[in-house]
This record gives sequence, structure tokens and C-alpha cells, in this order.
Amino acid sequence: MTKITLNTALLLIMVVACNRVPPQPPSYGGKVHYAQGQPLNFPDVTVEFVGKREAPASTDYPRGMTFYDFKVYRGSQAQLVSWSAGAGDIGPTRFELAGNRYALELAMSDRLGSLGQDELVLWREVSPATEAPIATPMPIPAGPPLEAQDYYHQGLTQFAAGLTEEAVANFTQAITLYPPYIDAYQFRGKAYSELGRYDLARADYQQVLGLNPQPDIQATVAAALQEIAQAKTIVPTPTPTPTLPTPPSLSPVTITLGQPFSLALNQYGRLDSTGLGIEFYEMIEDTRCPRQVICESEGWARIVIYVWITDIEPIEFILNTDPADSQNKVSYDEYQVQLLGLEPYPETPEHDIALQEYRATFVVAK
Repeated sequence: MTKITLNTALLLIMVVACNRVPPQPPSYGGKVHYAQGQPLNFPDVTVEFVGKREAPASTDYPRGMTFYDFKVYRGSQAQLVSWSAGAGDIGPTRFELAGNRYALELAMSDRLGSLGQDELVLWREVSPATEAPIATPMPIPAGPPLEAQDYYHQGLTQFAAGLTEEAVANFTQAITLYPPYIDAYQFRGKAYSELGRYDLARADYQQVLGLNPQPDIQATVAAALQEIAQAKTIVPTPTPTPTLPTPPSLSPVTITLGQPFSLALNQYGRLDSTGLGIEFYEMIEDTRCPRQVICESEGWARIVIYVWITDIEPIEFILNTDPADSQNKVSYDEYQVQLLGLEPYPETPEHDIALQEYRATFVVAK
């Protein structure tokens, strides 16, 4: 009887001792178990699972959807964030709070994978507008998924073969699948530099620094930024260009102020009364969410246009189909050029749109 009592006492002592071990606080980029009503205190935001709800089937989505609702708060600031599981490419839910940007990942995600049913991953993102690393750099999750790695390695092969435009497209796909992909940002920055797109290269290199890479990469990127700064100070002597070459099969389009008009790739339009010209010069990327897929983000497409007035050197602009922050508008002289739309719109993830199929619709106003 005494032996049983002593064993029981020892067991109780061990249980009490174990219970006194302080739990490890959640960290960005690490797997964390969550339960309804249990606050998870990350370094600068608290995440609490509110519950799961079902959305019935509709004409837009016949299978219905499941939503996982989380309350996120910091001090007096709070909001509700919903992560949804449906069909197609299921990515992270991104949200902003107290000036910081975050990404929330759950088990059914196509991005990270290997998460348990009641596990989540949260990381803090770097704002593209930030010139220097934020106070708390975004921790890197376990690593890029295989699909992102495939795009990255394809980009490296194309870059080495001199297919720089194709390499940019693959590096962009890798970053889309895995936002904190340091290597993809670094090599896309190199590719942009070779293409002379120094502003885009500089933005990618700043993303690398914001992701807190190893010291050797920081030194390499710092040197690249210095080269870009020197390259941008060398301004070539402008050569007046009355018009831009257009393939014979694409006739110029007449532009009327305030009236929408469409241009195919490498086609231009002209406002005859003033000599204003606009050319749809290049497709940079098209990450718009296909119509037959449920995505967390609608995505966007970016294009390059040239704008000029007769006998004045054309100026290059980049337009985005996303109207946020007026990225779909540019000003030139006394005119404003706005991108209204880009067709065709992707229907499925497998829908590969040929470059000659694209048509951009614009409107010019004073």
C-alpha cells in the first residue's frame, strides 16, 4: 500500500512540474494549433478562431464554400478575417492591421501543404512601398512548394540561355506561389536590370533586403542597387521619333477624347488633332484569377505602353488592371490615359493566352 502511495505522489509531482513549463508563444512562419475561442498571441497581433460557417451553393459556385472566421486584433484595432476553402487554387488570406501586412494559411491551402486540420501558419509581409526593411522582418516559412521551385528553376535555365523575358515570367509565377521567395526576387531583379527596367529591378532588390537574407546576399544586392543608381544617371541623348513602328498588318487606330478605344499588342492609336500617340507595347504579366476558379485575390495584369507627341521622344509607362491607387492611370502632358480593360480574360488555369490575342481598351481625357 505504501509503495502505491509513493508512486502516485511521484506521478502527481511530475504532472505539476510539467504544467509549470511556460508554453512557447506563437511565432511567424511556424505551425500553430488553434481552437475556437483560444487567443494566439503573435509578436504584434493576436489571432482568435471564431468558428466555421458554410455558404450554400449558388449560381456562381454550385458546390458551396466553407469559411473559417478569425478575429485579429492589436490594442483597440480589430477586424474579422475569413479564410475560405473552395475549388481551384487556394492561397493565403492577406490582411492589414495597424499598418502591418500579414498572410494567414490553413490546412487545405495549396501553398504550404503538410498542415494538420487544426493548424495554421501566420507570417508578416513586407510592404512594397517600404524602402528599408521593416522593424520585424518577415520570417521565412519552411520553404517554397515544389511548383514554385519548378518555375524558379525554369527561370534560371531561361535566364542563362538569354531568354530574359521568359525568365521574368517564370520568376513571377514562383513569387506568386510563394511570396517570400528571396532567390526568385533576386534573379528577377537581375533580369529586369538586363532589360533596362531599373525601377522594377530596384523594387525587387528592396524586397530581397526586406526579407532579411543572409549577409552575402545582402552584399550582392547592395552592389546591384548601386549599379542601378549609376546606370540611371547615364541619360542617353534623345533622338526625336515622330512615330513608332507598327507591324503592317495592324492599322493605326483613331483616338477621340473621352471615347474608349482598343489596341492589339504592338498597335498604336493617334489623336490627330494634337499628334498624341499611344502604343500597346508589351505584356509584363497576367495573374488574373480565371473565371472558373475561386481565388482569394482577383489578381491583375500589367502592360507597357508608349505615349508620345509628334517629334518628342516616347515615354514608357506601366499600367495595371487593378484600379487600386490609380495604377490603371497615367498622366502625360495635359492628358490622362486610363486602362479600362484587357481581353481575353482567362477562363481556367490551363487557359494559355497567346500574346497576339491580347487587346487593351483605353480612354484618353484632358
